[in-house]
Amino acid sequence: MQARSGVAVVDPPPPDIELGLPRPPLDYHWCLPPEGIGPRTGLLIFVCGFGMRPDQTYVADKLLPSLAANHDVVAVSAAYHGIGLKTGRMFLDELPGWRERLGRHFDTDLHGLSLDDVFVRLSALGVGSVPSQFPLVRRFDGGAYQSFGLIPAMDQIAVLADALRRWPVRRDRLLMLGTSYGGYSAALALKFLPNTFHVVIENSGYVRADTREMNYLESGLVHRFTFAGVSVSSIEESPWTLVDEGSDRFVGPAIKGIRDLSSMGHWQASRTHVVSYHGVDDTLVPMTDKLAFWLVAGRRMRLRDVRVGRGDLDGRLFKTTEHGLGASMRAMATDALGGLPPAADEALTDFDRGTEVALTTGGRTYRARYAPDLTWCFSRD
Repeated sequence: MQARSGVAVVDPPPPDIELGLPRPPLDYHWCLPPEGIGPRTGLLIFVCGFGMRPDQTYVADKLLPSLAANHDVVAVSAAYHGIGLKTGRMFLDELPGWRERLGRHFDTDLHGLSLDDVFVRLSALGVGSVPSQFPLVRRFDGGAYQSFGLIPAMDQIAVLADALRRWPVRRDRLLMLGTSYGGYSAALALKFLPNTFHVVIENSGYVRADTREMNYLESGLVHRFTFAGVSVSSIEESPWTLVDEGSDRFVGPAIKGIRDLSSMGHWQASRTHVVSYHGVDDTLVPMTDKLAFWLVAGRRMRLRDVRVGRGDLDGRLFKTTEHGLGASMRAMATDALGGLPPAADEALTDFDRGTEVALTTGGRTYRARYAPDLTWCFSRD
């Protein structure tokens, strides 16, 4: 009997075309519809937002099976590049001189102690919180870092190609659904794959890179957590620099430009339907940012823009007008797809056409090439 769900691997994954750092294989979870693959079965990619993973019970055991059953799709979700930064296994480390400076601040000797015992000592001294100028560094399995959208977008394309090889799904029913950072990555993938998806649904997605997330130390961004009863700040290890303009890892115009969804020149005319939801009180991604994306998307794609105000709250699909809308992904998929044609006008994808995409920004050109054998090639020059 054929398995109804499982994990597949894309190896090799898309390369890190900006920094050239090595990457582990790309995993994705998949789930078939209850009756298996039939004549109408399509494919839906769910792109997790920050704090979500495809191996979580909600995604793997609830959301994907529900999407597969309700919409007759093979539902998949990838552990894309950097997904573990908010949820994965981390290793805490000290910045040079951290222990000495912390000891002077609290007038205690911390030499020779394990990191655990440092915080036991501080707790015994009555310290409940360490000031933010003494952060720890978070390092992650596999050397993961915050690409902010670009590699995750390419990962969705690689997963799509792999899934099309594995299952005989309809190529006129290719769908993508993402929330927050996942919605942003889904929309960014459309820059590189303009005429393949029938529908892309994005909820509260970013419009451009939040460069603070790309180097916590240099931006002053910190996250706090509790260690042995003591609140302490932490920063993510990052290869990027926000300040050294002479570095080949500087987050400059090209890095920012390719990640900007409001750049009209980066978008081709597309047959894809885009359904985009955004709350009027979103402070993480202001409505003015989303309006800039909608202006572009409305000219290049078939756009349904949904501005969610207080009068739209129904306690089911929309629970808040703030970031994420408190939205049910299952209800959102049903709402978005309900008013659209069940399939695209044609089944030809960018792979079938052998599409080549070249996006120039900040003096660099980002390229994507596709072939009918479902191979892809991403590069930058």
